Amino acid sequence: GTPVDAFAMGCVMAELHSLSPLFPGRNETDQIGKIISVLGTPDEKTWPEGARLAVSRGWTLPQAVDKGEAAWRVQDETTAGTGTR
Repeated sequence: GTPVDAFAMGCVMAELHSLSPLFPGRNETDQIGKIISVLGTPDEKTWPEGARLAVSRGWTLPQAVDKGEAAWRVQDETTAGTGTR
């Protein structure tokens, strides 16, 4: 579907820009873990197809620790009023 295609295209563009893999996993399981650690754990609302696939295969996706949200808050507080992010 379109959302997955847009995500994939974004990853390809980031890799072309950096000349390195965006989520360099050792295998598919490690790679999805790296993606989840950055974007959070998908659910039925954010990735319906993936959630259904996980249930049908008996998989449990890793639960992300929300480090990114805290990092943004700290950065926002540090750069408040400077016009930078």
